[in-house]
Amino acid sequence: MVKSGFIGKCLDSLSENSPAIFTGAGVAGVFITAFMVYKASPKIHYILDGYKAAQDLAETQEERHENTKQMVKEMAPVVLPPVGMAVVTSAAIIGANHINSKRLAVMSAAYAMSSDKLKTLKEKTEEYIDPKKVKKMKEEMAQDKVKANPPVDKDIIYTGDGDVLCLDEYSGRYFKSNPDKIDKAIYKLSAEVVTDMWVSLNDFYELIGLGEVPMGDDFGWNVDDLDHGLIPLEKDGALTNDGKLVLSISYDPRPHYNKWSTYA
Repeated sequence: MVKSGFIGKCLDSLSENSPAIFTGAGVAGVFITAFMVYKASPKIHYILDGYKAAQDLAETQEERHENTKQMVKEMAPVVLPPVGMAVVTSAAIIGANHINSKRLAVMSAAYAMSSDKLKTLKEKTEEYIDPKKVKKMKEEMAQDKVKANPPVDKDIIYTGDGDVLCLDEYSGRYFKSNPDKIDKAIYKLSAEVVTDMWVSLNDFYELIGLGEVPMGDDFGWNVDDLDHGLIPLEKDGALTNDGKLVLSISYDPRPHYNKWSTYA
Protein backbone atom coordinates (compact mmCIF):
# COMPACT_ATOMS: atom_id res chain seq x y z
CA MET A 1 0.00 0.00 0.00
CA VAL A 2 2.84 2.35 0.92
CA LYS A 3 4.69 1.35 -2.21
CA SER A 4 1.62 2.00 -4.31
CA GLY A 5 1.18 5.42 -2.69
CA PHE A 6 4.81 6.30 -3.24
CA ILE A 7 4.65 5.21 -6.87
CA GLY A 8 1.46 7.18 -7.31
CA LYS A 9 3.11 10.33 -5.94
CA CYS A 10 6.07 9.81 -8.26
CA LEU A 11 3.76 9.41 -11.25
CA ASP A 12 1.80 12.53 -10.24
CA SER A 13 5.04 14.48 -9.93
CA LEU A 14 6.21 13.28 -13.34
CA SER A 15 2.87 14.22 -14.89
CA GLU A 16 2.87 17.67 -13.27
CA ASN A 17 6.42 18.42 -14.38
CA SER A 18 6.21 16.70 -17.76
CA PRO A 19 6.56 19.95 -19.80
CA ALA A 20 9.78 20.82 -17.99
CA ILE A 21 11.04 17.24 -18.37
CA PHE A 22 10.27 17.19 -22.09
CA THR A 23 11.82 20.61 -22.57
CA GLY A 24 14.96 19.58 -20.71
CA ALA A 25 15.15 16.40 -22.77
CA GLY A 26 14.72 18.45 -25.95
CA VAL A 27 17.51 20.87 -25.02
CA ALA A 28 19.82 18.02 -24.07
CA GLY A 29 18.87 16.21 -27.27
CA VAL A 30 19.92 19.17 -29.40
CA PHE A 31 23.43 19.16 -27.93
CA ILE A 32 23.70 15.36 -28.05
CA THR A 33 22.58 15.32 -31.69
CA ALA A 34 25.10 18.01 -32.58
CA PHE A 35 27.88 16.05 -30.82
CA MET A 36 26.88 12.81 -32.56
CA VAL A 37 26.92 14.52 -35.96
CA TYR A 38 30.33 16.00 -35.15
CA LYS A 39 31.70 12.59 -34.19
CA ALA A 40 30.18 10.89 -37.25
CA SER A 41 31.34 13.51 -39.78
CA PRO A 42 34.88 12.12 -40.35
CA LYS A 43 33.55 8.60 -40.94
CA ILE A 44 30.83 9.93 -43.26
CA HIS A 45 33.43 11.81 -45.31
CA TYR A 46 35.64 8.71 -45.36
CA ILE A 47 32.79 6.53 -46.65
CA LEU A 48 31.77 9.09 -49.26
CA ASP A 49 35.35 9.53 -50.47
CA GLY A 50 35.70 5.76 -50.81
CA TYR A 51 32.39 5.55 -52.62
CA LYS A 52 33.38 8.32 -55.04
CA ALA A 53 36.73 6.59 -55.77
CA ALA A 54 35.00 3.25 -56.32
CA GLN A 55 32.50 4.82 -58.69
CA ASP A 56 35.31 6.41 -60.69
CA LEU A 57 36.91 3.00 -61.12
CA ALA A 58 33.68 1.17 -61.89
CA GLU A 59 33.38 0.06 -65.49
CA THR A 60 29.82 -1.26 -65.56
CA GLN A 61 26.43 -0.13 -64.29
CA GLU A 62 26.25 -3.25 -62.18
CA GLU A 63 29.46 -2.32 -60.37
CA ARG A 64 28.18 1.18 -59.72
CA HIS A 65 24.97 -0.29 -58.31
CA GLU A 66 26.94 -2.61 -56.02
CA ASN A 67 29.09 0.32 -54.88
CA THR A 68 25.95 2.26 -53.97
CA LYS A 69 24.54 -0.68 -51.99
CA GLN A 70 27.84 -1.05 -50.14
CA MET A 71 27.95 2.67 -49.38
CA VAL A 72 24.41 2.59 -47.95
CA LYS A 73 25.29 -0.48 -45.89
CA GLU A 74 28.35 1.23 -44.41
CA MET A 75 26.62 4.60 -43.97
CA ALA A 76 23.51 3.30 -42.15
CA PRO A 77 25.11 2.50 -38.75
CA VAL A 78 26.94 5.85 -38.87
CA VAL A 79 23.98 8.06 -39.83
CA LEU A 80 21.05 6.36 -38.10
CA PRO A 81 22.06 7.12 -34.45
CA PRO A 82 22.17 10.94 -34.87
CA VAL A 83 19.03 10.79 -37.02
CA GLY A 84 17.28 8.75 -34.33
CA MET A 85 18.41 11.21 -31.65
CA ALA A 86 17.12 14.10 -33.76
CA VAL A 87 13.73 12.36 -34.02
CA VAL A 88 13.59 11.78 -30.26
CA THR A 89 14.61 15.40 -29.63
CA SER A 90 11.90 16.68 -31.96
CA ALA A 91 9.33 14.45 -30.27
CA ALA A 92 10.31 15.81 -26.84
CA ILE A 93 10.00 19.43 -27.98
CA ILE A 94 6.68 18.77 -29.71
CA GLY A 95 5.44 16.89 -26.63
CA ALA A 96 6.31 19.77 -24.30
CA ASN A 97 4.57 22.26 -26.58
CA HIS A 98 1.50 20.01 -26.89
CA ILE A 99 1.15 19.60 -23.12
CA ASN A 100 1.64 23.33 -22.51
CA SER A 101 -0.94 24.17 -25.20
CA LYS A 102 -3.50 21.83 -23.62
CA ARG A 103 -2.87 23.23 -20.15
CA LEU A 104 -3.12 26.81 -21.42
CA ALA A 105 -6.43 25.99 -23.11
CA VAL A 106 -7.80 24.47 -19.89
CA MET A 107 -6.59 27.41 -17.79
CA SER A 108 -8.03 29.92 -20.27
CA ALA A 109 -11.40 28.16 -20.23
CA ALA A 110 -11.40 28.00 -16.43
CA TYR A 111 -10.42 31.67 -16.20
CA ALA A 112 -13.15 32.67 -18.65
CA MET A 113 -15.77 30.79 -16.60
CA SER A 114 -14.51 32.35 -13.35
CA SER A 115 -14.45 35.81 -14.91
CA ASP A 116 -18.02 35.46 -16.20
CA LYS A 117 -19.24 34.23 -12.80
CA LEU A 118 -17.46 37.08 -11.03
CA LYS A 119 -18.97 39.62 -13.40
CA THR A 120 -22.46 38.16 -12.94
CA LEU A 121 -22.01 38.11 -9.15
CA LYS A 122 -20.92 41.75 -9.20
CA GLU A 123 -23.96 42.77 -11.26
CA LYS A 124 -26.35 40.86 -9.01
CA THR A 125 -24.71 42.27 -5.88
CA GLU A 126 -25.13 45.82 -7.13
CA GLU A 127 -28.81 45.09 -7.83
CA TYR A 128 -29.49 44.21 -4.21
CA ILE A 129 -27.10 46.56 -2.41
CA ASP A 130 -27.55 50.30 -2.14
CA PRO A 131 -25.21 52.08 -4.61
CA LYS A 132 -23.88 54.22 -1.76
CA LYS A 133 -22.89 51.10 0.15
CA VAL A 134 -21.22 49.66 -2.93
CA LYS A 135 -19.26 52.89 -3.33
CA LYS A 136 -18.25 52.78 0.32
CA MET A 137 -17.12 49.17 -0.01
CA LYS A 138 -14.92 50.07 -2.98
CA GLU A 139 -13.41 53.00 -1.11
CA GLU A 140 -12.65 50.74 1.85
CA MET A 141 -11.00 48.23 -0.48
CA ALA A 142 -8.91 51.04 -1.98
CA GLN A 143 -7.98 52.13 1.56
CA ASP A 144 -6.84 48.59 2.35
CA LYS A 145 -4.66 48.63 -0.77
CA VAL A 146 -2.98 51.86 0.33
CA LYS A 147 -2.42 50.56 3.86
CA ALA A 148 -0.89 47.35 2.56
CA ASN A 149 1.32 49.27 0.12
CA PRO A 150 2.04 52.75 1.53
CA PRO A 151 3.76 55.26 -0.75
CA VAL A 152 7.51 55.83 -0.48
CA ASP A 153 8.65 59.28 -1.66
CA LYS A 154 11.67 57.99 -3.61
CA ASP A 155 9.50 55.50 -5.51
CA ILE A 156 6.79 57.94 -6.60
CA ILE A 157 6.80 58.48 -10.37
CA TYR A 158 6.43 62.08 -11.52
CA THR A 159 4.70 62.11 -14.91
CA GLY A 160 4.80 65.89 -15.29
CA ASP A 161 1.01 66.08 -15.70
CA GLY A 162 -0.35 67.07 -12.31
CA ASP A 163 0.40 66.72 -8.62
CA VAL A 164 -2.39 64.40 -7.49
CA LEU A 165 -0.98 61.27 -5.84
CA CYS A 166 -2.32 58.16 -7.60
CA LEU A 167 -1.97 54.42 -7.06
CA ASP A 168 -2.17 51.97 -9.93
CA GLU A 169 -3.53 48.90 -8.14
CA TYR A 170 -2.48 46.48 -10.86
CA SER A 171 1.25 47.29 -10.80
CA GLY A 172 1.32 48.73 -7.28
CA ARG A 173 3.02 51.92 -8.48
CA TYR A 174 2.43 55.39 -7.05
CA PHE A 175 2.62 58.36 -9.41
CA LYS A 176 1.68 62.03 -9.62
CA SER A 177 -0.87 62.86 -12.30
CA ASN A 178 -4.04 64.71 -13.18
CA PRO A 179 -7.48 62.99 -12.97
CA ASP A 180 -8.48 64.73 -16.20
CA LYS A 181 -5.52 63.16 -17.99
CA ILE A 182 -6.56 59.73 -16.75
CA ASP A 183 -10.13 60.33 -17.93
CA LYS A 184 -8.88 61.40 -21.37
CA ALA A 185 -6.82 58.21 -21.56
CA ILE A 186 -9.92 56.16 -20.76
CA TYR A 187 -11.96 57.88 -23.47
CA LYS A 188 -9.19 57.52 -26.03
CA LEU A 189 -8.64 53.82 -25.37
CA SER A 190 -12.38 53.14 -25.27
CA ALA A 191 -12.67 54.57 -28.78
CA GLU A 192 -9.69 52.51 -29.94
CA VAL A 193 -11.24 49.32 -28.56
CA VAL A 194 -14.26 49.80 -30.83
CA THR A 195 -12.10 50.10 -33.95
CA ASP A 196 -9.15 47.83 -33.07
CA MET A 197 -11.08 45.32 -30.92
CA TRP A 198 -8.22 45.36 -28.41
CA VAL A 199 -6.04 47.72 -26.37
CA SER A 200 -3.27 46.67 -24.02
CA LEU A 201 -2.49 47.63 -20.47
CA ASN A 202 0.77 49.16 -21.66
CA ASP A 203 -1.25 51.36 -24.04
CA PHE A 204 -2.99 52.80 -20.98
CA TYR A 205 0.27 53.25 -19.09
CA GLU A 206 1.80 55.07 -22.06
CA LEU A 207 -1.07 57.54 -22.19
CA ILE A 208 -0.84 58.42 -18.49
CA GLY A 209 2.96 58.66 -18.48
CA LEU A 210 3.87 55.39 -16.75
CA GLY A 211 6.45 52.94 -18.01
CA GLU A 212 5.55 49.58 -19.45
CA VAL A 213 5.31 46.44 -17.31
CA PRO A 214 6.11 42.81 -18.15
CA MET A 215 3.20 41.14 -19.97
CA GLY A 216 1.56 44.54 -20.29
CA ASP A 217 1.26 43.99 -24.04
CA ASP A 218 -0.60 40.70 -23.55
CA PHE A 219 -3.09 41.95 -20.97
CA GLY A 220 -5.73 44.56 -21.56
CA TRP A 221 -9.31 44.97 -22.69
CA ASN A 222 -11.36 43.87 -25.68
CA VAL A 223 -14.63 45.20 -27.02
CA ASP A 224 -16.66 42.80 -24.83
CA ASP A 225 -15.28 44.47 -21.69
CA LEU A 226 -16.74 47.91 -22.39
CA ASP A 227 -19.19 49.14 -19.78
CA HIS A 228 -21.56 51.73 -21.27
CA GLY A 229 -19.00 52.29 -24.02
CA LEU A 230 -16.05 52.83 -21.68
CA ILE A 231 -13.23 50.71 -20.34
CA PRO A 232 -14.30 49.60 -16.83
CA LEU A 233 -11.69 51.54 -14.91
CA GLU A 234 -12.55 53.03 -11.52
CA LYS A 235 -10.98 55.75 -9.37
CA ASP A 236 -11.57 55.65 -5.63
CA GLY A 237 -10.26 57.95 -2.92
CA ALA A 238 -8.12 56.75 -0.03
CA LEU A 239 -5.81 58.24 2.59
CA THR A 240 -2.19 57.48 3.42
CA ASN A 241 -1.05 56.98 7.01
CA ASP A 242 -0.12 60.66 7.20
CA GLY A 243 -3.47 61.81 5.84
CA LYS A 244 -2.56 62.48 2.19
CA LEU A 245 -5.26 61.86 -0.41
CA VAL A 246 -4.60 59.04 -2.88
CA LEU A 247 -6.54 58.34 -6.04
CA SER A 248 -6.58 54.55 -6.29
CA ILE A 249 -7.09 53.25 -9.84
CA SER A 250 -8.60 49.78 -10.22
CA TYR A 251 -9.79 47.73 -13.17
CA ASP A 252 -13.07 45.92 -13.35
CA PRO A 253 -12.72 43.34 -14.70
CA ARG A 254 -9.01 42.91 -14.24
CA PRO A 255 -6.98 43.06 -17.44
CA HIS A 256 -7.00 39.57 -18.97
CA TYR A 257 -5.04 37.69 -21.58
CA ASN A 258 -5.32 39.01 -25.12
CA LYS A 259 -7.37 36.40 -26.99
CA TRP A 260 -6.13 37.84 -30.32
CA SER A 261 -2.45 37.68 -29.33
CA THR A 262 -0.16 35.82 -31.71
CA TYR A 263 1.12 33.92 -28.65
CA ALA A 264 -2.28 32.46 -27.88
